[in-house]
Amino acid sequence: MVLSAMRFWAHWAWLCVAFAGGCDHQLQFDGDDLGALNVDLGTNSDGSGLGRRERCNGIDDDLDGKIDEGCPIRLTTDPADDTYPTLSNGRVAWRRAVDNAVGYTQTIWARDLPLGGRALGAEIRLGDGDFPWLSGDRIAFRNLDADQAYSVVSLPSNTSTRIPAMGAEFTQRSRLASSWLVWSQTASVGSESYSLEVYDLLATTRRTLATVGAFTFPDQGSVDGSSVFWIQDGKLWTADLATGEAPHVLAGVLAGRTAWQFVVGGGRLVVKERTADTEPLCQSVLIDRQTGARTELEPLKTVSSDCALPWFSAVSGRFAAGARSSSAMWLTDLTTLKAYQVTSYFREVGEAALDGSTLVWTDDRNDSFDLFMMDLSDFDAGDFYPEGLTP
Repeated sequence: MVLSAMRFWAHWAWLCVAFAGGCDHQLQFDGDDLGALNVDLGTNSDGSGLGRRERCNGIDDDLDGKIDEGCPIRLTTDPADDTYPTLSNGRVAWRRAVDNAVGYTQTIWARDLPLGGRALGAEIRLGDGDFPWLSGDRIAFRNLDADQAYSVVSLPSNTSTRIPAMGAEFTQRSRLASSWLVWSQTASVGSESYSLEVYDLLATTRRTLATVGAFTFPDQGSVDGSSVFWIQDGKLWTADLATGEAPHVLAGVLAGRTAWQFVVGGGRLVVKERTADTEPLCQSVLIDRQTGARTELEPLKTVSSDCALPWFSAVSGRFAAGARSSSAMWLTDLTTLKAYQVTSYFREVGEAALDGSTLVWTDDRNDSFDLFMMDLSDFDAGDFYPEGLTP
């Protein structure tokens, strides 16, 4: 059994940076993690090898039918800014924004992800708009016309349904909760009175779910299955659209604190909370929707410090993802509460999206925002940057 010297020193250099540079919660290798060091047991003519760990080379090195697990894969290369990624059913959708001498344009795109040995699908343009949200084979986005209507496109047929936001002066990002489209709107510019609207795509009916003064409906993670979540007067509210459940406060989950920002997915919420102290403290907390169990994801911090970070923008299954600085995307394993740095470029990162073991994020390492993905299905086998270096 021969360990490539080049690969050994690449790993050793990374570990030295992690420990000597004080990197917070980098991957921690021990005796059980030696599989991640890509031991060479011989290669086949195509470069793959039985018993060999995955490498970031476009080849199924470990012969498991998947390619480049744990490697950053660039999904878009357009010189425009690709942002607001949203994931579902092995597909990604996003907004593409162009700002040049001709003007400012925003379009919605989608493509199939390279998962399970499948090739990256072709880009599909769905229309002019912003703030996409993907659920199953449907994608919703806000149109750019004067009445700020919404479109819901069914894939792969690309048939579109237009849903007007009647009586709205200003609308926000929509979400798909199963077969319901949900959005918030105001009747006049500068109004503090928001209404939460629901459109049933099957019954083609619309109703107002809630009308409140101080209303917050986050841009990410405010639906989970058929349930809708929002912050109202510092409290977390919810309603189940499938059962017709009336809006109500999630009692007891905040432990006397107020909610500031949250994401939800897979029956879990990650909530940024504030205490009621004279000088408020803030903290990110993981909450189980069914049991109400709370797990602290960071120490308490004063609001006067940078309370916005870490900023979690996605949670699904065992993972949560978000930024710990303006230039670093991180992944948190919710089973071990360890955090792992996804990017190390000193460039700006944007939102992340998670769907089970698939992570997509956006950053501007190439001078404009592009989408990148990572297949985390072999995370426990060491396939998280299997070559040992973050990009």
